[in-house]
Amino acid sequence: MMDYDAKQVTLVHVLTDSDAINGYGQEAIDGVVLIESKKFATKRYIRFLRKVSAQYDSVYKATNTDTTFQYVVNDKIQKGDFAGNLALIDNDNFLALTLLTAEELKRDYGINDKLIGILIKARRPDNLFNGKKKF
Repeated sequence: MMDYDAKQVTLVHVLTDSDAINGYGQEAIDGVVLIESKKFATKRYIRFLRKVSAQYDSVYKATNTDTTFQYVVNDKIQKGDFAGNLALIDNDNFLALTLLTAEELKRDYGINDKLIGILIKARRPDNLFNGKKKF
């Protein structure tokens, strides 16, 4: 663990018992720790959102990056290190995605520096630390 830059880690999953063995075989009988980097989490949530929303896929294809996007999950603006929050959205908790214009972002959220708003509705994951603040 000392070899990892904590600033690049966004999620840590600990698997024990049958979850570890089912996923990684008998060698994982004592458990497994999965460390997810911000880069990997970002790729994961972009891939998921492109799959579930043709609109998102279209604007992402046009820009090939999400740096001009402002993510808003359940009316909570995602700031700073949010990749882990978005990476937790999956088929089980995803409800809807709506694109917002720059004008809507400014009017509804006071955001002036992004071109596209990505408004996501999702159920809050049960095990999310500080989940009420993030989702």
